[in-house]
Amino acid sequence: MRICVLGGSGFVGKYLVERLTGEGHEVVVPTRDTIAHRDLLVLTGVRLVTADLHSPAALRRQFSGMDAVVNLIGILNERRSGDFARVHVDIPRRVVEACEAAEVPRLLHVSALNAGMDAPSRYLRSKWQGEVAVKGARFAATVFRPSVLFGRGDSFSTRLASWIRFAPGVFPLAAAESRFAPLHVADLVRAMVAALRARKTFGATYDLCGPVTYTLRQWVEYIARLQERHVRVVALGDRLSWFQAWLLERMPGQLLTRDNYLTLRVDAVCTTPWPPVFAPLPEPPAHILPSYLARSHGRVVELDR
Repeated sequence: MRICVLGGSGFVGKYLVERLTGEGHEVVVPTRDTIAHRDLLVLTGVRLVTADLHSPAALRRQFSGMDAVVNLIGILNERRSGDFARVHVDIPRRVVEACEAAEVPRLLHVSALNAGMDAPSRYLRSKWQGEVAVKGARFAATVFRPSVLFGRGDSFSTRLASWIRFAPGVFPLAAAESRFAPLHVADLVRAMVAALRARKTFGATYDLCGPVTYTLRQWVEYIARLQERHVRVVALGDRLSWFQAWLLERMPGQLLTRDNYLTLRVDAVCTTPWPPVFAPLPEPPAHILPSYLARSHGRVVELDR
């Protein structure tokens, strides 16, 4: 297939592009900076093109002749007011319109678990609006709503590990008892590739979670063990959690923002099992995280739960 991957230079995108090209597909990755992402060119079958993804005309040109389009574009934080709407709402609408104009028969779209019209955070509400646009498409579209993703190079576990590595022994933690079922990025990618030709997935929406649910406190304590660090997690109440988020969103890297905190207050767990169409079941974190976060190479550390 000829597939255009929007967001192909990002965390999920790089995993997806590698898998697609490994299966013999031709992949086009539009980007504003082809030089910055030239590492993708080591993969046979990848073509980087310069394009403005906010331009309907540019999208139509890139989608011409494609068998499928994948939209992975998303942000966790806003740099300026309205960024969530511009990225999570406007782009999906333009993608659907451009797919229809270019007669692309297949669209895969990644949203977020708990996205909803009445969700507590701007992030989740904007993700829902993007879903609505995709679900209104007049061709075969599939929506994926993953829980928290992890994997080498992610912006969650890897960043937490760097903070824990230099923590003074006490780790104040907002939303410490929030629950989530972390999903390895490779399992999301596997499901997306399987969905490309699986007709039963056409028009469907899938909530995707890992096989085990943890609290944020357990997750931090486990990463600390992998780093061979002893930290005492101090759970913060609502007011202190809000203050910590307010403080961290003003620091480089923005490990946590107030909008992130509102997102965390909703448990990111699935109410349905892993879809049989995407068998086998996803890998548990304890089989994967030690391979890239453990200080002792190759050491297996089980996660207490």
